[in-house]
Amino acid sequence: AGGVRFMERLICHTKRTGPDMRQMRLDEHGSRIVWWLAGALALALLIGLAPRTLRAQAADEQVFGATTTASAMLCDQLANMSRAVVMGEGDPHPEQIVQSRALIDLALGLSPDRADLWRLSAELAVAEDDPEARIHAMRQYTRLRPDDDAAQLEYIMLRLDALQTIEQRVEAVERILDSRGAAQLSAALRSRLASFVAAAAYDNGDARRYLERLQQALKLDDTNAHAAWMLYGRMVRRGEATAAVGAALYRVLRAAPTDARARLAVADLLLNQGEYAFAAQQYEAALLLATQ
Repeated sequence: AGGVRFMERLICHTKRTGPDMRQMRLDEHGSRIVWWLAGALALALLIGLAPRTLRAQAADEQVFGATTTASAMLCDQLANMSRAVVMGEGDPHPEQIVQSRALIDLALGLSPDRADLWRLSAELAVAEDDPEARIHAMRQYTRLRPDDDAAQLEYIMLRLDALQTIEQRVEAVERILDSRGAAQLSAALRSRLASFVAAAAYDNGDARRYLERLQQALKLDDTNAHAAWMLYGRMVRRGEATAAVGAALYRVLRAAPTDARARLAVADLLLNQGEYAFAAQQYEAALLLATQ
């Protein structure tokens, strides 16, 4: 490109000197030759460099690909070794916890964007009795796995534990629920947060807030077992008709079909209505669930 620009300057300079027509034709012919030579040279360079570039790219991909695979395999090994300590039978010894932390930190240094490593780090923090490390690990995990509602709820509750009073915790949760960004949270997660506020409001005797947040929780997610149990309890305390209590209990069963307590409640309700055979079936189901 520099040679071409240099030849262009020469051509421009020649035009400015005002040569005769013959000289101008020679210059024009020479310019065409120069442009042709420059183009041929550039094409030759491209043709010559292309195989080398492709070979270099292939070599780089092979090296980096192998490095990435080896790094992932090493992380898996480190994570498995750390998991064996955290998930092993019995309480791990202090030196095992220290060794496990060193392993998981090394794995995270190699792959800081692996969500499963941060989850394992949070579980290890429980064994270490280190709330700050657990909060940090859960923050990273939920950043990488925003679709994990259970983890999102766990992280929020961990943050709430740092607040001194239940009033402060309720206020913090309500700020989340009433914020513009609440729509970014899943309906299931917002339902659990609403039921948290409802339970706190019930304990504080705030009937209006309790009912509002309970209705919100049930509307957002009818599989929220905590909210379904609260509704059932409210129906029983108010002495509602059997049909209303039964409907509330049916909601509990839908939300928690494997909950032995729900089966017992259904059995008691059927027994009080004289449905002995159906009640016996529910008692048997409750016993089976309780022993599993």
